[in-house]
Amino acid sequence: MKVLLVDDEIISVQAMVSAVDWESCGVDQVFSAYSVKEARRIYEREKPEILLLDIEMPEISGLEFLSWVREQEGGDRTLCAFLTCHPKFDYALEALRLDSEDYVLKPVEYAELEKLVRKLVSRSLRESEEKRINAYGRAYVSEHAEDAAGYQAAPLNAEETVAEVADYILMHLSERLRVDELAERVHLHPDYLNRLFRRYKGIPINKFIIRERMELAAKLLKENRLPATAVAQEVGYQNYSNFVGKFREYFGVNPGEYGTVNK
Repeated sequence: MKVLLVDDEIISVQAMVSAVDWESCGVDQVFSAYSVKEARRIYEREKPEILLLDIEMPEISGLEFLSWVREQEGGDRTLCAFLTCHPKFDYALEALRLDSEDYVLKPVEYAELEKLVRKLVSRSLRESEEKRINAYGRAYVSEHAEDAAGYQAAPLNAEETVAEVADYILMHLSERLRVDELAERVHLHPDYLNRLFRRYKGIPINKFIIRERMELAAKLLKENRLPATAVAQEVGYQNYSNFVGKFREYFGVNPGEYGTVNK
């Protein structure tokens, strides 16, 4: 991960380079520029993922530099935060229009700066991973085009795909639910779908299924609508012993005990 600092205050830049623990923030290389002209040369050569920019500088402003970056190949993916002494509304508005991540007023404490850098690094890595996953998914669909004959094209919106799968799971908790069969429903590779699911739901598909089954089971037991054996089948467990073991693992008590304690 590369960061480019652009500020005409040389001492300020050197202080940030020395004081911030860049390595712990996930940054491999830090570049410094004291003018936009110098920053352009570094950007073209190094293609840093993150920019930390001052706004008011001689000849060319940080806002103009970011506008130039956005016009470069891949510049729309470059993350940027402004560090400035100028709390002007029109500056902040222009920074927002250029899709900057933050607008921080100087002086900024180094601990806060490290927090900001970690946030930017995290987002950059997350977007890179999502891009890689999407490329993997497109490659899989392309390689299996013949097998997918008669299927609809894989949904382009990953978040909508995950929502569709999650809704299907919630409506079919009493039935057999397998990741490979769920992936087939949306015409994606199981590994790819599982990565998308983890990205947008925070947990793998199998853990999501177990969680929702256990939560539904607890609700039914608490409302005392069904005996525990019927609840097990209602949430997709044909083997009652398996249901009891999973329920105890999830809630710390047996189904019968839960229904009594939580009435």
